[in-house]
Amino acid sequence: MLAVEDLEGQDEASVREHIVCSFEIEEKELDGFEILVAYESVGSWGCDSSNFFLLRKDGVLYENHGGHCSCNGFEGQWAPEETAVDYLLSEKFHFCTGGYDDNEDANEGAVGREIRRIFTGTEATGRRAAIAAQKARVSNPYIATEE
Repeated sequence: MLAVEDLEGQDEASVREHIVCSFEIEEKELDGFEILVAYESVGSWGCDSSNFFLLRKDGVLYENHGGHCSCNGFEGQWAPEETAVDYLLSEKFHFCTGGYDDNEDANEGAVGREIRRIFTGTEATGRRAAIAAQKARVSNPYIATEE
């Protein structure tokens, strides 16, 4: 599991506990989910905060995005949505970084590299990543193939 910014250095058990507390959900709502990527940046006084989690359950990928100002927290925002590897590897994929994330570029890069590593076996970008993704489609059950 990759954990970056405010979650850096935490293991999966700690991130799970953090999700339960921050989103005010029951532990059972995380049953079966494997956390692949965990990102969170909480600004001073809780302002301009955001998070992103990439999850896998029963071979299906999900992403969850949360954000808040200083008025509220992440409560009520736990609603993982199904996603696809093709999308995650595309230029369209994006997650919001908090306004106080001084490592925005590095964190976006680390998340992108981790996604490419998980699903293509390489951290390459550009043409090399496209070639690796094409090769991965042949053997990776998480990548949809065109027929």
